[in-house]
Amino acid sequence: MKHGRQTRFEERIEIVNVTISHHKDYWTEIERYGTSYHWVYSWVRKFEKEKRTVKG
Repeated sequence: MKHGRQTRFEERIEIVNVTISHHKDYWTEIERYGTSYHWVYSWVRKFEKEKRTVKG
């Protein structure tokens, strides 16, 4: 498994927003930001879970 680089919180938010806006095209963002699939997927899932919690 390829390990990604360390990211700051602000970068994670940007990666999540870009991934969601591109219809969850994880692989493109992984290549662009140099992160791993596991982390991007995890961040998107957490973001979506928190978003549902705040709305509902």
